[in-house]
Amino acid sequence: MAQAVIVQSYDPRDWARAWEDARTALRAEAPRNGVAGIVPSKPMLAAAIAALVFLVAGLAYAFAGSDSTPTGRDLAVTTTAELSNALDEAPPQLSRSFRLGDIAELEATLTASGFDAALVADLVASARSYFTAGEEVRGTLTFAAGEGGALQLATLDLRKRDSSGVVFTIEDGAPVAQPVSAQLTQQVFVASGRIDESSIYTSVLAAGFPNALIDAFFEALAFDFDFAREINSNDAFEIAYRQTVNEEGEPMGAPVLLYASMTTPTRTANVYRFEGADGEVAWYDASGQNTRRSLMRTPVDGARLSSRFGMRHHPIYNRSRLHGGVDFAAPTGTPVFASGNGTIEIARAAPHARSGNGSYIAIQHDNGWRTLYLHLNAFAPGIEPGVRVRQGQVIGEVGSTGGSTGPHLHYEVHIDGQKMDPLTVQGSDERQTLTGDSLQAFENVRDEINLGRETGVRRAN
Repeated sequence: MAQAVIVQSYDPRDWARAWEDARTALRAEAPRNGVAGIVPSKPMLAAAIAALVFLVAGLAYAFAGSDSTPTGRDLAVTTTAELSNALDEAPPQLSRSFRLGDIAELEATLTASGFDAALVADLVASARSYFTAGEEVRGTLTFAAGEGGALQLATLDLRKRDSSGVVFTIEDGAPVAQPVSAQLTQQVFVASGRIDESSIYTSVLAAGFPNALIDAFFEALAFDFDFAREINSNDAFEIAYRQTVNEEGEPMGAPVLLYASMTTPTRTANVYRFEGADGEVAWYDASGQNTRRSLMRTPVDGARLSSRFGMRHHPIYNRSRLHGGVDFAAPTGTPVFASGNGTIEIARAAPHARSGNGSYIAIQHDNGWRTLYLHLNAFAPGIEPGVRVRQGQVIGEVGSTGGSTGPHLHYEVHIDGQKMDPLTVQGSDERQTLTGDSLQAFENVRDEINLGRETGVRRAN
């Protein structure tokens, strides 16, 4: 029997011949002197396509590391009789998808699939200019019926995660490239839930909050709630955020928090993100009033208040002394924020200290107050004396350095050189209400966000 030559051909008759033992009827009708140029009988082609249906899954092995997804009307037909009827309506078609970890894998993938070497070289040379090294490639091969009913490569579609890329069509045996721009859209997602018995962190994660937005959620409501003392189980929360997605609905880039709310038995706070004409982003209530105060209520999120300000029996020094701040128990590595705008006065690292402040930071604020952050595990990059920091900026991590019995943040507020109870110091009220054109612009943004909350995609919880 002459060996069938498969070059740029996914002719189902050729595939069926590879399964000769299982296709006795086909062999009885099929000539044994090659494939090109023959016109098969309808029963023969129907049997071959039936074999094609079975072989599509197996063909995936020809695409190293690929995900095979056969599609097309002919593959939706599952019986020989239906296949026979389908041949009267349209020639067979086949689309197959695959994924590559790098554009460099394309040559081996196409070569292993039996394509002509010259065509492979042309496709690979052209495709390389559309992708960078290490970039995932999502490909689709489409085959169409050619002369004699043989399936031949019609298009090669190569895309990035953002749906940009290139589509090659085969014209007179040569590839013609058509660049494709990114197909991105923006969607509003909404997530809501209630505080569980474990922690605020586990509650918001269970509600579908993206990890990247958890700190932003706490920061948005930091002036309205003391998360260490005022939030309890069954309190309700909600966020709305904007996310860029590709054609497949996969997130692209970082999400942006637009709205945050928290409801306790005593009050509710709803805040909206608004960027002013000067480019500054701040949080406002529904009336357009800025929520900012000179100091945040707590400089660490999701922590438990473990020790208050005042005289107490010190667990390490075994004597009564003034506890000049408050302690927030939290896991090592939990972010610590600057409670107000100011300049780093001290950033003293003492990772191995077993007494005293350990690694700590002191900030001199614009109103003359000082805040201290003790027992830190590490400082944020760039934090050193003389550096300006903004309110809510991450300056370090919770730790247990110095005189500490476990990971926590010891937080102090000094006014005119005196240690004050951070839980009673509210700070000067810097809230301002927008007016005029700024208020109108805010109201437009607020209404758009509220519409997004009603029509956006609800995250399951």
